[in-house]
Amino acid sequence: MPQGVLPSKCRAVPSPLAGFRLYAPHVLPRNRRQRWATIVWFREEGNVPFLQRVSIGQWYRRTDLISIKRLTKQSVTRVIGLGLGLLALGMIAAGPALAATVTTNMAVSSSVTATCVIAAAPLSFAAYNTVTTANVDAEAILTFTCTNGTPGIQITLGQGLTPATGSSDAVPLRRMTNGATGRLAYFLYQETGRTTVWGNTLATAPAAVVGTGAAQTATVFGRIPSGQTTVVAGTYTDTVVATVNF
Repeated sequence: MPQGVLPSKCRAVPSPLAGFRLYAPHVLPRNRRQRWATIVWFREEGNVPFLQRVSIGQWYRRTDLISIKRLTKQSVTRVIGLGLGLLALGMIAAGPALAATVTTNMAVSSSVTATCVIAAAPLSFAAYNTVTTANVDAEAILTFTCTNGTPGIQITLGQGLTPATGSSDAVPLRRMTNGATGRLAYFLYQETGRTTVWGNTLATAPAAVVGTGAAQTATVFGRIPSGQTTVVAGTYTDTVVATVNF
C-alpha cells in the first residue's frame, strides 16, 4: 500500500465521519507528468478531515505518520456519501436531552349535598256503605330516596284540603269532599293496627330513619270509620301533602 508524508498546511472542514480512521485519495495522479494530487484524510487525533494537495514525490515517500489507501474517485464519492449519512445520524443521536421537570399538587374538591325525593301512591278506598257499621280500610305506599347516610329522616302528612273544625297538625281531622257540602271523614295511621294517627309534626310522625341512597318505603294505613250515616251519595276526594323532613 503506498504511503506518504502530508504537508502541515491544509484547509479543515467539519467531519462527516467522526470517529472513523479513513484515509483516501480524492483524485489520483492520471499520469507520471502530473506533479500534484488532491487527497482527503482524517487525522487520528480529533477526527478532523482535511483536503490537501500533495506532490507526487511526497505521495510515494514512506513515513510512519499516516497511511493513505488508494481508491478510485467513484469509491471516494461513496465514502463521502456514507459519511454524510453517519453525520446526520450522529446529530439525531446527540440531540438535546429532555428538559428538566418540576411537579406541584393540584387540589381537587367537591361536596355532596344531602337531599331527598318522595313519591306517593294513591290511597284508594272501596265504596263506603252508610247503612252497615263496618269500617273501610286501605293502604298506600310512600317511596322516598335520600342521600346515603342522611340521618333523621321523617315523613309527615298534612291535614288535607277540607279538615274538620278543631283539626291540627298534631291531631288532624281529615275529611274528603264531594265538591259540594258533602264530607266523609277518614284517618291515616302509622301501623296496621290503626291506633297511632299519622300527623303533620315530627312528634306524630313515624320514627326517624337513615337514608341509604336507594329507594325506601313507608306504608300509610287508612280507614273510613263506620257510623257516618248522614253522608250523601257521590264521589269523595282529598289531597294530603307528604313531606320528607331531614
